[in-house]
Amino acid sequence: SNVAGGRAPAFITMAELDIGVELRPLLDRRVEVRSLVMQRPSIALEVDAEGAPNWVLAPKPDAAPAPQAPGPAAPPSRSPSLREIRIIGGEASFFDARKGIGWVVGDVNLTTAITHIDEPMHVEGAVRYNDREVNLTADIVRPGAASRGEVTPLQFTLQSELVEATFDGRTIAASGELAGQLRASGPSLREFAAWHGSPLPGD
Repeated sequence: SNVAGGRAPAFITMAELDIGVELRPLLDRRVEVRSLVMQRPSIALEVDAEGAPNWVLAPKPDAAPAPQAPGPAAPPSRSPSLREIRIIGGEASFFDARKGIGWVVGDVNLTTAITHIDEPMHVEGAVRYNDREVNLTADIVRPGAASRGEVTPLQFTLQSELVEATFDGRTIAASGELAGQLRASGPSLREFAAWHGSPLPGD
C-alpha cells in the first residue's frame, strides 16, 4: 500500500517476483537471497503537499523496552548482498503535490547489483518516455540514503534520438530534488521541447 493520503493506491505492485537463493546455505537451514527479478512492476514515487516523499521510511516510535539483564552481544546486522536486481517491463511514475507536476516512464528494463546498502551501486538499462526509448546509466554512491531521506552523490547519463545528457551532483532524497551540473545536447531544441512537453512558441 501507499502512504496515507497518497495519490496512487500502492507504492509498488508487480505481476511476478522471482527470487534466487544460494544452495549451500540451505544445507545449514539458512536462506541467502542472491537475485531479485521484478516482472512488470509499477512504482509510484510521490511527494505530498508538505514535501514528504513516500520512499523515505520513517521509523515508528517504540515504547521504552523493559530493563534486561546483560547478555551476550548480538551479532552485527548484515546488509543484503544481491548479485543481480532486474526490472523487466516496468512502469515508474513521479508526482509532486507541491507543484502539481509529474511524469511517467514505461518499458522500464533495468539491471543492477548491490553489495551493501551504503556501497556504490551501478544501474543501467532503458525506459520509454513519451513514445521514445531512453538509454540510461546511473551511479549512486549510497543507495540506502534514499530510504533515510539523506543526501548522496549521483551521476547519470541519458541517451535518446533527441538528447544526450549527463548529470553530476547529488540527490536530496528528502525532497525528491537534484542539485548539480547538467549538460545536454541534441539535434533540435524545438523537437526536444515538444517531446518534453514544453513546446516552443510557433509549434
